[in-house]
Amino acid sequence: MPTYEENYVWGNRAMLEAVANMRVGVPNNLAAQGVKDIATPLIPASQIQGAIRMGQGLVAKQILIRVREKEDEYARRLESRGFSGDAGKELALAENARLAVEAGVGQCSEMAAISFIYLRDQGKFPIDYVFWGNYFANKCGLTFAILGRESGSDINEPESWGASCVIVDPHKEQLAFPPGMIQHYFGSQVYKLYLRLEAPTQYSKP
Repeated sequence: MPTYEENYVWGNRAMLEAVANMRVGVPNNLAAQGVKDIATPLIPASQIQGAIRMGQGLVAKQILIRVREKEDEYARRLESRGFSGDAGKELALAENARLAVEAGVGQCSEMAAISFIYLRDQGKFPIDYVFWGNYFANKCGLTFAILGRESGSDINEPESWGASCVIVDPHKEQLAFPPGMIQHYFGSQVYKLYLRLEAPTQYSKP
């Protein structure tokens, strides 16, 4: 079983992989920074930069809309071909990651998919793709990956995830951190597991 230090190194590599591929940008991050810059008093240059960021955010948002249309189309094709369960989920995440890298844009779900597939392709297991908050109820929440969570641990009890596990969050915090810090960053929330891979599958790269 890898140590925390080893998982931390790989978790940060996976996070950096996702961040580096956001060449166009992350729409909500660009918009938030643009608003902050525009609101800065007495600094015209900052306000100009804010307006530029707002424009970049709008472009990124339009590209992301097209990316997610392609994600949905691929998911429908998988379903029509009889892929269900974990196999379908793994294929869908791989395609989501590919589309996001190709377009250079994404939000938490795409960035977490990039990190998850990067870890899979590097042979780093077990890995989880997880929703935080009330995502299923009202699309409000965050998506991230976990590397090294102990088998049999309760996804809603981070203290049970094990001493060697790390949370890989390329979107909100842009870092990897131990489960003991999860309430510091996210608060007390509900976590829903979408996909867990404990070993390579037939869809994993050799």
